[in-house]
Amino acid sequence: AQGKWHYLAVVMDLYARRVVGWALSNKPDANLVIKALDMAYEQRGRPQGLLFQSDSKS
Repeated sequence: AQGKWHYLAVVMDLYARRVVGWALSNKPDANLVIKALDMAYEQRGRPQGLLFQSDSKS
């Protein structure tokens, strides 16, 4: 890490209680979140009728 910050975005399936998507970046931007959501969407076989709940515990 060499004194630099890294950011992790995680998408969790709340029903199954497991991580289905994640992304790591050196910038906390929209691309970080999009990559994590894309991974989750592909992992779950592109399901229809999704409900996405956002939670930022800051």
